[in-house]
Amino acid sequence: MGTMCSADKALVLQSSKPETKVRDANPSCNARRRPSSTLADLCLNQIADSLAGDSSTALSLALPSELLAEVVHRHIKRKTLCLPILAALIQANPLVDRLHLAGCSWATSAWLSPVSAVSSNLVYLNLSGCYGVELLGTLALSSLRVAIFHDCRGLGPTSFSLLSAAEDLEILDLSGCSSVRNDCILGLHSCAHLRDLNLSQCTAITDNCLLYVPSSLRRLNLEQCSGISDRGVLIAATRLQSLTALTLSQCSITNGALAMLAAHASQLELLAISGCRAIDMRGIHALASLTHLRSFGASQCPLVHGPHAAWQLLERLDLANSACDDAGLATIGRLPALTWIDLSQSRATVKALRALGQLTRLQHLKLTRTFMTDGVFCAISHALINLEFVDVAHTAVTDAGTSQLKHLSRLKTLVLSTPGITYHALPDLGTLARLESLDLFGASVADRGLEHLARLPRLRRLVLCGGCLTDRGVALLAESAPALTDLNISHNRGVHGAAASSLATLVQLRTLNISNTGIDAASLAHLFPLQRLETLLVYGVLLSSREIRSFTGRATLPFDVCFDCEH
Repeated sequence: MGTMCSADKALVLQSSKPETKVRDANPSCNARRRPSSTLADLCLNQIADSLAGDSSTALSLALPSELLAEVVHRHIKRKTLCLPILAALIQANPLVDRLHLAGCSWATSAWLSPVSAVSSNLVYLNLSGCYGVELLGTLALSSLRVAIFHDCRGLGPTSFSLLSAAEDLEILDLSGCSSVRNDCILGLHSCAHLRDLNLSQCTAITDNCLLYVPSSLRRLNLEQCSGISDRGVLIAATRLQSLTALTLSQCSITNGALAMLAAHASQLELLAISGCRAIDMRGIHALASLTHLRSFGASQCPLVHGPHAAWQLLERLDLANSACDDAGLATIGRLPALTWIDLSQSRATVKALRALGQLTRLQHLKLTRTFMTDGVFCAISHALINLEFVDVAHTAVTDAGTSQLKHLSRLKTLVLSTPGITYHALPDLGTLARLESLDLFGASVADRGLEHLARLPRLRRLVLCGGCLTDRGVALLAESAPALTDLNISHNRGVHGAAASSLATLVQLRTLNISNTGIDAASLAHLFPLQRLETLLVYGVLLSSREIRSFTGRATLPFDVCFDCEH
């Protein structure tokens, strides 16, 4: 489902030159560039181009922080950012207070050397995904308020000691930093203003690390920290009196941990225990004191049947892949503040699902692989007029169930990935004037009726994977929905090379999936003019050595190409 399709053997050709060349001191500026719509964009692109050609031009380039961040972002997106460019920009802007290098996976520890000169100014530092950074060097982080090191896998544990100098630090994200240990957290005791700490996927930490976190914390994320047990929850609940959000998903906790939260953390507004398979309804019943709870997640908890009736302020509920049954649905129906629900793979019967019709504030409803029927879907569509997101994929909903969709005037996303949907439903879908995303993965949709898409002026994402589409249908689709940015028509064997010219008229496309269609390699050339296209997926199209060379030899290939490789 969705825009992407998987493949076991695939080759990805990136639009830019090989990374070893892109990261040179004088990187090429041949990377793809989307048409600019404003004068500011044109100016920023001109600055980026000048720097790519000669990094020394940055020495006369004093910019406000916001514009400097935009220039750096453009270079990261083009994969042309390198140490000389960064150093020159920092030298020209000695008062810079924000550094955003997120996604710059080729950055190394050496890149932080020029940053040291301005590090005492920094209030915001984002090194997310900078896998090559292993040491923070001599950075002085005394002014830092926001530090994001998400997925900095190579960052050594000694680097985190520098954070002890950041006494004004408010937000710290260490998620995915596998080197984080208990002693790394010890240095945070001086961060008396820290309110948001993300330690998710820090698998080396244990209960004892919670003895060192500042008591000022309001939000704590410990997802996938298997070393956290009931003892750790007790430490957190008793020490962190201001805590309002706690994520314990996939931690090693039991019902005992929930009892401790009930006794010591009744102020919680968000609690996530997804994947904690030892927790059952006894643990949920112990949480009656959490009357301030607004968000609760217990997906993949096979012994949890529903929420607690005392949670009258609950707005968000995730029970996907849990054991939610009729009794659970009855309780859910008595929680009037709910606006967001995921009950995918619920065991509840058709009769119980009708209780959802009482939740008139609902905006997001996901019921994938449930016992949803046409009758219940019609009733829900008629009653829940505030819905903006609906997913009833892999249910028994058919064309008959779409007759009441006209009442959902606010709907933005609709997932009807079920074989019972045919062209007969398309007129009803055409009544959803605010619809932005439509997923008909696996539906029995062909060419007929696609003209109704013309009644959806805001439609940007469309999935027609696995249907009976032909070249004629693609032409009709392109004519009816010219503003599409994401399109998946994979696994439509009736689509051939002639359709490529129709697809080329969808000039707003960013992602296109034509995998396992009848489109051949030669027809792909029609898609080269799509200047906004970022990714083209053509799995199932085996290319010869000559055809592969024709792709790899194009220095200005405007998008990334993903396809099967027979070599």
